[in-house]
Amino acid sequence: MFNLCGIGRSFCLVLFLSGLVGCGSHGAAVVDGGPDGRVGGNDAPLDMAGDTAVVFVDGGSADAATVDGAGEDRGDVGVPDLGVPDLGVPDLRFPDLGLPDVGIPNLGGNDAGGDATVAHDQDATDDAGRDATAGHDVGDVGDHPLNPDGGILALDTGDAPDATSVNDGGDAGVGDRGTASDGVGAEVAICVVSEGEPDAGVLLPDNVQFLPNVTVTTIAGGPNPGTVDGVLGVGLLSNPVSVAIEPEGSLVVADYDTSRLRRVSVDGTVSTLTNQATFQRPFGLGFLGSVLYAQTDVDPNGTRGGTLWRIDRSLGVPTVAAADIGGPRGFAALSDGRLVLSDFTNQKVGVFVPATGVVTDLAGLAACPGSANGTGAWARFLNPQGVVVLAGNRIIVADRGAHLLREISLAGVVTTFAGDGVAGTIDGPRLSARFVGPQALAADANGAIFVSDPGAQRIRRIASDGTVITVAGDGSAGFADGSGQSAAFFGQEGLAVSADGQTLYVADGTGGSETAVPYHRLRKIAFAH
Repeated sequence: MFNLCGIGRSFCLVLFLSGLVGCGSHGAAVVDGGPDGRVGGNDAPLDMAGDTAVVFVDGGSADAATVDGAGEDRGDVGVPDLGVPDLGVPDLRFPDLGLPDVGIPNLGGNDAGGDATVAHDQDATDDAGRDATAGHDVGDVGDHPLNPDGGILALDTGDAPDATSVNDGGDAGVGDRGTASDGVGAEVAICVVSEGEPDAGVLLPDNVQFLPNVTVTTIAGGPNPGTVDGVLGVGLLSNPVSVAIEPEGSLVVADYDTSRLRRVSVDGTVSTLTNQATFQRPFGLGFLGSVLYAQTDVDPNGTRGGTLWRIDRSLGVPTVAAADIGGPRGFAALSDGRLVLSDFTNQKVGVFVPATGVVTDLAGLAACPGSANGTGAWARFLNPQGVVVLAGNRIIVADRGAHLLREISLAGVVTTFAGDGVAGTIDGPRLSARFVGPQALAADANGAIFVSDPGAQRIRRIASDGTVITVAGDGSAGFADGSGQSAAFFGQEGLAVSADGQTLYVADGTGGSETAVPYHRLRKIAFAH
């Protein structure tokens, strides 16, 4: 089967030669287009689109597989042909897509290699080191630069004994009239990633409709960072990035810059919940029943690597629940006792099982960013961030880079929940509404979803009937308390809402600013009854 599916300005080309094996779970190769469409200068071209291409090769149960076209060799991945016999797979014709050439470098890799990290900052800022995207290197490949013009370089080595040699079939486009000599169960999948965001679409003026009778106040922190505990005006926070409401009604705040979890009472008194040397750079935060979980961007050894922790709220002691889980920014509980995690570093959404400590993929494909609905690994996310679960285990994820909210079923089926994929601030019916960069989400017991949109400097609400309205934020980056229309926010990276939907809390920190800025507050938005 030949499948060419559009993914915004990207596409994913899949050739099933025999059997079906999950894309990216075994051997891998990389195509990096660079500014001139080639890598290394001397690599022969392979017709593909975009500035960076990620090529996943899954060897199945065979030692090796070769896709050998009728034209010149377009770049050997660097693994010898092991002479697997021709199984008689019929020739397939591929259309000439008329796309620019890029080259495949000889990686010389060991496909049973480990997990060296390739980093790419998702939002063009350092964000104190917390927003880089991790990929996986191919064993002995060594350092390979990211495309300076954008895109992701990502390799998934899996556990295949031998990677696959891929040769393009001449000048007639992507594998025109290629002939396959294939190992049992082999699959070749090519994910080509272009730089930048999806096509802009039709630009329309903003249409902001404010919810009436909204008041914004500060309940903790101020312009200066710090670790001082105390009442409002005394207690300090340091870049609060997320917030969760405890069953008792108090709040837990992730203080990213001081690597602490803080507790804030309803009257604004700040105290320290965790202060442990191995617990560094907390961001993701959420409850599963009465159990608090937190994610850190640094592992217990002090090296970069996402770790999930279970927090003893009585003693303030974090315990590792799962290691090497990427960068889940959003947590949400399912009715069956599992926890949904949205992993922005790997462009996928997974499910954590507390009993086993295992995170399994639900939708999206690691290191293959895009914006496409689909099922499981065939769906694409650009920057999945906040997540909530509505009645019936309907999972809603904020896909910041795609300007969308996406819905995921427990079967992994991804559809669009809100937004039309074009950046903007337009209120109204959810599918025609527009968002700039939706990030944090919170849902009340009635199914209303609150959306933090730092790109627009506003807080939005999607009512249970699907109507989008602006709650607060005048559209400028800064600080101001007051009415919803006059209030101003800066980082607004975390949200939590009371069950009745009458009180919304906003973790309003620095937004990862590389320079010192006076934004270290926990804000409260109250809605009149």
